[in-house]
Amino acid sequence: MTEKRILKIPEIPRGSRLERYVKAIDEAAETDPSKLNDFFLDVFKACSSYVRSSSLEGAVWPLNTVFHRCATTNEFQEILKNLDEETIEKESPKHPENMLAVCVGDNILARIFIDCECLIETLKRNAVTFVYTVVETYFHEILHGVFQERKSEQEVWNMQFPLIENFLGFRIPQERKKMSAEDYYSNKT
Repeated sequence: MTEKRILKIPEIPRGSRLERYVKAIDEAAETDPSKLNDFFLDVFKACSSYVRSSSLEGAVWPLNTVFHRCATTNEFQEILKNLDEETIEKESPKHPENMLAVCVGDNILARIFIDCECLIETLKRNAVTFVYTVVETYFHEILHGVFQERKSEQEVWNMQFPLIENFLGFRIPQERKKMSAEDYYSNKT
């Protein structure tokens, strides 16, 4: 993961979902690391439910969205090699080794693959960065699932921030919102 993707949050708003998630992940990391699996799934369900309730114009929900947790980066990279032509995104990553997730599928089934090992690396920095990164990753891939090729990487990028802010209950710094998807992606040829 590139340093540019790390978001530094100066203060966690009291009573926010961000604060609740940070407390939950701190407790899980200290008492029972196996609860991280539950955290990944619970947050995915909450993000998916939130996006669904947001009534986004032009969204077409697949009949089913499946969340695949890849335990290791090697497992995730192997899946990426096999999915090349299936991916929903129009753009390809400039640095595939830095990818955290990918969404593939169609109107029937969207599959979201997450590199949990890479995400857990952010937990070593701090719980706030970890929670934000997990939520941003989920929102981004869920939006790809519902818009498929109807939205570019940049459009998905711009769309995710208001949703994340409302979901987590804090303002994302402007410098993060101004970042361009071009920093990460190039058009597929």
